[in-house]
Amino acid sequence: MTLKQLIKKGKYQWVNDSITAENFPQEEVRGEVEIFDPGKSFTFKEGIQFLKDKGYEPANAYELLTYGATHLEENSDKPYIIALGTVWLHPRRFPHVICVYRSPSDRKLRLFWTGNGFVGNCVLAGVRPRKPLVPKTLSPSNPLTLESRISELEKFKESVEKILKI
Repeated sequence: MTLKQLIKKGKYQWVNDSITAENFPQEEVRGEVEIFDPGKSFTFKEGIQFLKDKGYEPANAYELLTYGATHLEENSDKPYIIALGTVWLHPRRFPHVICVYRSPSDRKLRLFWTGNGFVGNCVLAGVRPRKPLVPKTLSPSNPLTLESRISELEKFKESVEKILKI
């Protein structure tokens, strides 16, 4: 979906004027968003590390907006959901991230400046990282001989068979 479509589907009563397709180009939605509560105020770096420690990556803007469009009625005592995976640089050079604000009577799409950190009523949107299906050694940027490729594919096949218990 486009940014405009996600915003419309999310039924936000207010959207920051800087949240545009120009400032937030289309990004891949890598999977389901999970919401995490750090339980305290946190900085940008602490938020990234918190998600990493849980085995997740920060959600990007489109992942958060997809979540917002499908969880319309969800409210919380922590109304701000932050997506640290997409950073927009304000013309004055201040980095901002997208935030969904949700309350029983109000939904807003805001931008938060990353420099002040985030207060205790913010939660984080995370996405479980995908495992690559092809071994990195077989990437086009790392050409191997035919024998090496066959060997790598056999190792990869064995690891997949172990996972699938074939």
